[in-house]
Amino acid sequence: DKVSLSMKAMKAPETQLTKAIHDAVEAHEKRVTQGKTENVRASINHLPMAALSEVPAYRQAFEYCLETAGGPFGKPLAHLTSVPPAFIKMVSFIDQKGLFTQMIFRESGREGLIKKIKNSIIADPFCNIATQYGDHSDAVMSTGELLKRFFHQMPEPLFPVSAYHDAIGIADSYASERSPRKGSSRTASFAKGVKKLLREHKFAPVSLEIMRILLGLLNRVSQAETHNLMTSEALAMEFTPFLMRPPAGETTKAGIPDKDEEPCNLFVRKLVDSAEDIFGEEDLWKGYPADGEEYTDIHGTPLPTYEPSVSATANYSVAA
Repeated sequence: DKVSLSMKAMKAPETQLTKAIHDAVEAHEKRVTQGKTENVRASINHLPMAALSEVPAYRQAFEYCLETAGGPFGKPLAHLTSVPPAFIKMVSFIDQKGLFTQMIFRESGREGLIKKIKNSIIADPFCNIATQYGDHSDAVMSTGELLKRFFHQMPEPLFPVSAYHDAIGIADSYASERSPRKGSSRTASFAKGVKKLLREHKFAPVSLEIMRILLGLLNRVSQAETHNLMTSEALAMEFTPFLMRPPAGETTKAGIPDKDEEPCNLFVRKLVDSAEDIFGEEDLWKGYPADGEEYTDIHGTPLPTYEPSVSATANYSVAA
């Protein structure tokens, strides 16, 4: 598009562009935290115009902020018309650099670096986390923490409040059955229950696509557990509080009530373990993670080639 082309043509010095990005997002977030209307253009106009004229890169960074409405953080899923590029960038970097990082998602990284990465992926369409921040030893941990915050800041969790008790029911049914082998009737029943939940609660294509990509990443992290020490159970403990939320009146200071912690963690753990059963062995990996790069499984086997139609319409089946 015109903004992207103009940013490429500008080729502003990295220091200027970085500062432009930082100021654009900081100004926007400052106004939001002060209780002012979440309006990116108002945030831009709030800055001294002299600064805009001195550094052309400011104008370009701000225009991209306008295009993305200030980035996806804190936005309702219903407002997203496609998978946010910022989300794809985080998943891509963690997959490329973090699969074998010990305690990935368990340690939170560095606050200053987290903010820099967030600002960059919001305001710079050409941001490459590996290129810009890969030399930081805590870049993987910081990006992992930022990915968790992406889900934590959603006004409505990825699994809507309306699906909370149904999800617990599926976990309870799984726990009460026997035959825990992968591919057994127990796993098949769980996957069938999740597919039914997704249909009945009318998950939007964008929500399904975000879920598919996230579960693909977590599944790959868990496959490397001998290196990173993060089993699917450990990953569930990190992500469950951000992916599930009880209805109003049932929440506690910690979010999920103590009585629900075990079934909720089990539900998310089995989502990670059973991702291929839920989305289909091929469909789960089509275009993963939709950034145009080629990926392999942990054994070096190439994953299916990216197909835009799959990502755009989430046309894999969750039928019974």
